[in-house]
Amino acid sequence: MRPPAPVRAAVVVAVILAVVIALAPSLQWSGTPLSLNDARIAGRALLRGGALAVAVAAISSLLAWPVARAMPPLLLLAWAMVGPLPRALGVLALGLPPGSLAIVLAGVAGGVPWIALLLQLRLRSIDGGLLDAARNLGAGPWQRWWRIEWPQARGTLGFGALWIALQSSGDTATAEIAGGGKVYSAALLLRDAALVDDAPALMAVLLLALVATAAPVTYWVARRLPDLVLAADTSPRAVEPSAFARVAVVAIVVVVAALPLLAVLPQAASPWSPSDASIASRIDRSLGVAAAVLAIALPVGAAAAIGAPRAGRAAGWIAGAILLPLVIPPVVYGLAALDLARWSGVAPGPVFTVLGTVPVGIALVFVATMIARPRVPPTLIEAAANLGAGPWMRARRVWLPRMGAAWAAAALLVVAWCWSDAMIAPFTSGPGDSTVAVAMTLAARGADAHAAARWAWVQIGVTAAAVVGATRLWGRR
Repeated sequence: MRPPAPVRAAVVVAVILAVVIALAPSLQWSGTPLSLNDARIAGRALLRGGALAVAVAAISSLLAWPVARAMPPLLLLAWAMVGPLPRALGVLALGLPPGSLAIVLAGVAGGVPWIALLLQLRLRSIDGGLLDAARNLGAGPWQRWWRIEWPQARGTLGFGALWIALQSSGDTATAEIAGGGKVYSAALLLRDAALVDDAPALMAVLLLALVATAAPVTYWVARRLPDLVLAADTSPRAVEPSAFARVAVVAIVVVVAALPLLAVLPQAASPWSPSDASIASRIDRSLGVAAAVLAIALPVGAAAAIGAPRAGRAAGWIAGAILLPLVIPPVVYGLAALDLARWSGVAPGPVFTVLGTVPVGIALVFVATMIARPRVPPTLIEAAANLGAGPWMRARRVWLPRMGAAWAAAALLVVAWCWSDAMIAPFTSGPGDSTVAVAMTLAARGADAHAAARWAWVQIGVTAAAVVGATRLWGRR
């Protein structure tokens, strides 16, 4: 008999905690007691970071609905893929002092587009006949929203809010730049405990807190993935934007997204400085890391998505394990890679940056493949197998022609994510091996903040080009 959902969720939590601790041997207690002062510091960081994360998730959820109804998906995805550094620098460029308010505003700028994208997928899957019938019966926009759209989409909104809260609690880049290094989150304290203070007991407590919070969310993601695939594969239903939604989305985009980034422009026009040369010298390192991550993530993520449905009841567990990096804050994987370097006696460097980043790349390719998988009918695979085509022949003659464009789109998104990552590489980059995003963070903390602002626009340009290219490729079948 299948165990109830709470029991399955508890098993998932236990397994994930065991795997993370097994991957990070030095984070075990090893007889090191947790001092009272460390316990107080950890408690304050968890409470303060949790409060800021809840504020970011709540405000993002309130603003996401009109944005989802009135903003094109391409612009939403481009907005969502902008890294945390440009957002944090933009908020400070508006004149806000570093602190809690700056962290919340920078977090909202990243949370709104992701929740809006999830809402768009859910709204497009609602039966249009229900809305047409309600409209014919005289129901206005607010009644249709309250009676039909809200009951069916509130679960997606809650899921998005929980996910953004978890990501905000692990966002070290925003907390460090927008917070001025004074407003600590659990993830930022975890990074300092690993890289500066060498406090294994404090690291263990913070790591367990982050992973224990993320595990149930990951289980929920795995259970909702079939609905996401179904919604993405259906023909898009025109979502009727009301006049209020149009006005609200313009105001939200201008205030939350456009103004902070435009405020960075005057700083970006400043003269070239030594920090610019330092950041530019890391371009080849960032591109090398992205290429290595892509070389591993693309075949592994695609193969996992193709083979997962054949696993029967284990398919949900496989999906949950692969999707875990999209839910758990990236600092956990950065810390695990750093700990692996220490345990193996090898100095941190690009290899461990790749190891820490690969899980996220695999998860992105897995999701893209699952969404595009209906492009290959099961009958076509069966026919090829019956004609004697082996796995490699089916991959070359069936999967690649029909899925190649989707995989190329996923590859561009993986490269864009690696280029803007500023949360994993700080753990794993050795001296002189930092990436562009890490060098930007160092510049933003020093006297050459204008150099970081200039390269923030370079990062935005790379991200926008990758999103546009991925969208065009995704449309090809």
